[in-house]
Amino acid sequence: MKAALRGVRWLAELSEEALDDVIEAGQEARFAAGRTLLGELESGDDLYIIVDGEARVTVAAGQAAPLQVATLGPGDTCGELSLLTRELRSATVTAETEVRALRIERLDFEPLLARHPRIAVHFAREVAGRLRDADAALDGMLERGAAAPEASRLTGRMAAVTPTRGSFARAWRELVVSRSRELPFVALMSFLLTLILIRLAVWAAEAAGAPLFALLRGAYTSGIALVVLSTATALMRFRPSTRRWIAIGCGVGFALIVNELSVFLAFDVFYVDMTTRDPTMVFNVEDLYRRSESQWAIALIALFLIQATYLGRFYRRVWFIAGARLRRR
Repeated sequence: MKAALRGVRWLAELSEEALDDVIEAGQEARFAAGRTLLGELESGDDLYIIVDGEARVTVAAGQAAPLQVATLGPGDTCGELSLLTRELRSATVTAETEVRALRIERLDFEPLLARHPRIAVHFAREVAGRLRDADAALDGMLERGAAAPEASRLTGRMAAVTPTRGSFARAWRELVVSRSRELPFVALMSFLLTLILIRLAVWAAEAAGAPLFALLRGAYTSGIALVVLSTATALMRFRPSTRRWIAIGCGVGFALIVNELSVFLAFDVFYVDMTTRDPTMVFNVEDLYRRSESQWAIALIALFLIQATYLGRFYRRVWFIAGARLRRR
């Protein structure tokens, strides 16, 4: 592997120690001819350095049929821009022949850039080159119209000038599939699915005439345990696959807690203090669970988590602008 990477133009200048770091940060991956390395509109959590073989780059957005825009060979990389910008991938990369590549995930790539600035310089030049090509293609389009041959050079690089046809499938990929590796989204989906499943389980138990107290107590205590465990382990450093399981545990735990929200809040009504029940009030877990107020509260919590997941960047931007304006005043 090291001898092959020495042939990669932006790795050839690295020291032996730096090259060992690159190899240690990555994992060797092999793709038979016809297999896909990267998919258009997928989230970018990794990049590939092609060591052997050839691959074709195609885009489908705005095209009647997939359009081939480039061919990659040994020494080329793919997926690096999505990895750096955290945007959706703009093209599909498919193995033309058998491909051997080094795959580097985001969790390992960012420390690699910090330790070896030469690698960061290469990617800065790569981004600058693509911006230069995009500017040249835009100039050609302005001079000769959108049908100019230069327009094809923008396809897959500049989404703003690539016409796309709206569809439910595309919306599903952009809103759900493309976010499947984002930890907030994983926690949100785990929360919603668990909330639905536990509600169905309680409804089935109630329909069967089974007592709900033991089921609700078990779900609530399990939720607390999952939240505590996932919060504690989140402070440690894990690989992306393990971090996704931690996010799932956090979402499941919060759903089990929120499911008993009405029972939990009703202690303020039915108890004089933490240990003494109010003798004038009738305490019934089943009636508390069925209160419509809790269902509205759960719905509001779910809506809040959904919009917080999808509008997190917007809120951070608003907070930054508001803070900057307050400091100026």
